[in-house]
Amino acid sequence: MSITYNWADESKTILHSYFEGQWDWNNFHNAVISACQMISRSRHNVYVVIDALNCNGMPQSTPFPHFKQAIGQLPKNTNIVIIITRKKFVKMSVAIAIKFFQMEDLFYIVPSIKEARTILTEHTAKESLKHHLLHELTSGDHDKAINAIEHLRFHEWLMDGTLWGLDLVDADLRDANLFLADLGGASLEQADLTRVNFYMANLEDAVLWRARMSQASLVEVNLYNSNLREADLRHADLTASNLQRANLKDTNFEGANLHNAKLYETNLHLAYFDRHTTMPDGHHWTPQTDLKVFTDPGHQRFWYANQQREDETIVSRPKDWKFDADGNIIT
Repeated sequence: MSITYNWADESKTILHSYFEGQWDWNNFHNAVISACQMISRSRHNVYVVIDALNCNGMPQSTPFPHFKQAIGQLPKNTNIVIIITRKKFVKMSVAIAIKFFQMEDLFYIVPSIKEARTILTEHTAKESLKHHLLHELTSGDHDKAINAIEHLRFHEWLMDGTLWGLDLVDADLRDANLFLADLGGASLEQADLTRVNFYMANLEDAVLWRARMSQASLVEVNLYNSNLREADLRHADLTASNLQRANLKDTNFEGANLHNAKLYETNLHLAYFDRHTTMPDGHHWTPQTDLKVFTDPGHQRFWYANQQREDETIVSRPKDWKFDADGNIIT
């Protein structure tokens, strides 16, 4: 067989594959299946280096269905794939497939082993930095966590799914700027999130049981199906937030702003409100407020959040709300 593969290191983070001489699509698919099995068994993200410098080109017939099948089999822990080739038709075919399947961030095409090593060095250094920053973020040290957030934002790792499902139980993130952060599925139980800026962040499926979120900015935040049971949301701004299907049992909303928030099918059993709480319809809460008007779509007077026009100013937000280059609010 003219396609071989082996681990380049004992830690099993780099998988080398060699395409030599003549090969056919059956050889290709068998090699892909075996390589994917090896990657799946690795405990780390894996870099794949395909050395095609000594192959005779590709078999006849269109390569795109074969590329599509191979790309669809790649395990989730595949980091990047570097293809080394100087053959114009191979480069053109692979480049078209990468573009068509929108995999530009995963595949690299280079003409030499030296360039492949350069890319590997850059990516491993970046991965090392990312792991270090995530360690700092989850360390429990407030100053280290805030510093890590700033660097994660600089590298655009706050928004690319890096934080998805992250364990931040008991984290101290007071006054952090998590604007646009993607924390879907994250564990934030009993975390101190006082005055955190979550503007337009994603917290779908997040666990925020007993999280301290007083005075936090949760404007336009996605909290769909999140667990906010017993959370402290006193004086928090939840304007236009999506709380659909969230667990809000025993949650404290005293003084909170829920104007235009979506509360469809939420659990508000024993939740706390006071006369300073702004309800989704813009009125303040009173003991006579019927919460099912906001939570039960089958209610005859069911209220739903109106879609805001882009030129409208949402209640309680400054008219000149702007952000600087670091995502901080300019007041």
